[in-house]
Amino acid sequence: MAIFPICFWEIITIEINHYANQKLQSKKGKKLIAGYKWKPVTLPNVMTYFGILIYGMLYSQTGQRMREAWDSPYQNAWTKFISKGHYLQITLVLHFTDDNEVGKMEKDSLHKIRPLLAIMKKTIGGYAHLGREHSFDEATVACRSSYGRHLIVYNGSKPTGKFHFKIYMMCFAETNLTHKINIRARDNCNKEDSKEEEDKDSATEMTKIDALTLEMCRPLFGMWSVINIDNYYMSATCAMKLRAKGVLCRGTIRYTILEETSTQKYTIHNK
Repeated sequence: MAIFPICFWEIITIEINHYANQKLQSKKGKKLIAGYKWKPVTLPNVMTYFGILIYGMLYSQTGQRMREAWDSPYQNAWTKFISKGHYLQITLVLHFTDDNEVGKMEKDSLHKIRPLLAIMKKTIGGYAHLGREHSFDEATVACRSSYGRHLIVYNGSKPTGKFHFKIYMMCFAETNLTHKINIRARDNCNKEDSKEEEDKDSATEMTKIDALTLEMCRPLFGMWSVINIDNYYMSATCAMKLRAKGVLCRGTIRYTILEETSTQKYTIHNK
């Protein structure tokens, strides 16, 4: 929880209460949320709620929903820190930004979680000592919701779901600690601006995947760390670029990519 500053929790608390008031004003009759009378949430309520979510992820109970934990309080002692009604209400009105910012939502498909994502990118990995061995790969979360249409990609080879979110992750190889993430979006709203300007010749030689790999490895430039990469993100061009930036890599290269690289070198040499 230390990776999120207090100002972040204060923003969430304000946005939750703001959205709850909007819902109450639009309702006719009883002013209820999740079947309970609304009581404005406080900063400790929000932090407790997220603490319960983290606890539920670390100690999951197969086949049981979180809302069912209040039916057996002796087995789930943490239920005494927040009532079931308050938990359900926060779940229903959880917000990170203002829904009235329509212009920003149209330009940024990640606008609804932008405050969370921005802080995570700045602080994640900042409270740990990064070793020398790292791994770069993608993680997927199955989803077919129309609300995430700008973020969902199709991959028929995935066993857990053909439609899913794709998150690029750089992790410490020994402890699996994630220290850099990047969410894939169709509108490129999450594309990070490069801190260094590449010359035109080198930019034309690099593919989008190579550029992504270099951007994910940017925090390790000059540290001579070792990055383990599979053959989807590895290429000879990428390996040479990483070495020039002070990063070593370990992985395999697809035969087709290796063949294309050899052809390019042969063409350039003959010219």
